[in-house]
Amino acid sequence: MEKMDGFLRANLRRTLHLQMTYTHDFLNLSILFGVWSTSNSFYGEGIIIGVLDIGIHMPYPSFDNTGMPPRPAGWNASCYLRTPCNGKVITVQSFDIANSTTPPSDIDQGYGTHVADIAVGNFVDNAEVLNQALGRAAGMAPKAFISVYKDDVAVGTFSAMQKGIFPYTAACNNGLDPETLGHAAPWDMVIGATTTDRRIRATAILGNGTQLHGESAYQPNMVTNQFCPLVYQENIEKGKVVRNARGAGVILMNFDKYGNTTFSDAHHLRGAYVSYKDAIQLKD
Repeated sequence: MEKMDGFLRANLRRTLHLQMTYTHDFLNLSILFGVWSTSNSFYGEGIIIGVLDIGIHMPYPSFDNTGMPPRPAGWNASCYLRTPCNGKVITVQSFDIANSTTPPSDIDQGYGTHVADIAVGNFVDNAEVLNQALGRAAGMAPKAFISVYKDDVAVGTFSAMQKGIFPYTAACNNGLDPETLGHAAPWDMVIGATTTDRRIRATAILGNGTQLHGESAYQPNMVTNQFCPLVYQENIEKGKVVRNARGAGVILMNFDKYGNTTFSDAHHLRGAYVSYKDAIQLKD
């Protein structure tokens, strides 16, 4: 494909899972004596955070410059012509060896935008996904500035390390094999993470009264109390298939290697994603 006329750039398609607006409260950042109110840099003011990823989608409200302090004196980095900066995003550049005119926009509005928002997203009121997890969204340093560079992460962090900037990357859950990291460059500080104490709960009630608490972002209001027969078919992965077959709902069962990690995907019909332990109960 790279040898075809007109080819500029290709990125692997990845599935991204719902993150929550609640994390900063869970970490006690916003309490009276939390980090946001007691640190020398209030909400990250005056800090510039660089993000090297697949770019950024500027129109999101998380990157609005409302309430931002003045840009740091002496900051001379430029912005791509068709992706202008504002008082929040102060650098937008692309580093593509094959084509220097590649725009730094995150075309799919995906991973690069998501990472930037987690780090420095400004306050956004009434954030929600399918009417779930309603709250005030914010990044970990909502008043910090962001400098965005569209580049391969490992190559970009190596260049940062050479300039004396210490790079951090997320361990992720999608290494090549179980117990492996998603990032493993020797010059990176790779950081793992736990989870919060909140779920977007969807409860599957079995005929014997057992309740299995899973997750689902799609929760319709019209729900009956009628029990439906269970059909087990491990090859059916999408709720759309069940819906097209006129099924009433879907229960997704975790694999052993994922343990208690569940995801609140937006299914096409009523559904619940349950842990491996609960999946064993269901099959038995």
